[in-house]
Amino acid sequence: MVPYTLGRQREYQRVRIAGSATYLVDRARRRRRRGALLAVCGVICTVGGFLASQQTASPSIMAAGNVAVFVGLGSLLLGVQQLTSAGRDREASLGEDPVVTQLRARLSDDYYYLRRVTIPGHGVEADGILLGPSGALVLAIRALQGRYAVRGNDWFVVDGEGAERLWNRSPTWEVARPMRALQRAMQEQGLLPVPVQGAVVLVEGRLLEAERPAAAVVPVDRIASYIDYLRVGEGVTPDALAGLATYLEPHVGGGSARRPSGGLGHPSEVERRRNGE
Repeated sequence: MVPYTLGRQREYQRVRIAGSATYLVDRARRRRRRGALLAVCGVICTVGGFLASQQTASPSIMAAGNVAVFVGLGSLLLGVQQLTSAGRDREASLGEDPVVTQLRARLSDDYYYLRRVTIPGHGVEADGILLGPSGALVLAIRALQGRYAVRGNDWFVVDGEGAERLWNRSPTWEVARPMRALQRAMQEQGLLPVPVQGAVVLVEGRLLEAERPAAAVVPVDRIASYIDYLRVGEGVTPDALAGLATYLEPHVGGGSARRPSGGLGHPSEVERRRNGE
């Protein structure tokens, strides 16, 4: 336990954070370079192949030209996909900073935040996973434009006159996928049970109404209060949290994480008990 000093005021460290703060920016840069290269090569192959396919006097050149057109179009498609993914990574990096700022300002070292976690064996990426006394909270961080109403998994864009239009995306549904993947992974690995919940964190955009949403939808300035609300009730065993943290750490964005000392059941003590020391 952290000792009390200065009367009854508790001195504590801030929430620990695993993963690189520049991971998304670096990945966006790599994807942008890769996408631009693929797109340029695709255009060159497509144009060159089309010109070659018009050489009716030489069947072999025509055949090679048709193949080049096919390869070029595929390369162009992959390039566009990489550029689109780079844009999403860039937007996500801008949305992550306000969330981390709130967590650092409000949470103690009872909590451990893992950035951009890929669920092992499932290939599903979570924007972030917060481990703490209430279990695992999977976050979907969204910087949206406009006003929204949520009913179940359906999201509606609300215009200035109050008219609603069904949106073709559902962040509450999107956060459900890594939640289910994490639950399955814990069962497959035989880990001690840890409650898994999800939340959509709105960094930008305004929520006007939420009727039985499939997952919590929380403005970024209220995320710490929502985490305090989850803490009410029965806590999670330290061994269960330590086991889950150890399992997820190698899969955070930016490479393996260094396990923090103390907190989360003091993982070093857990390991000693498991080894019979």
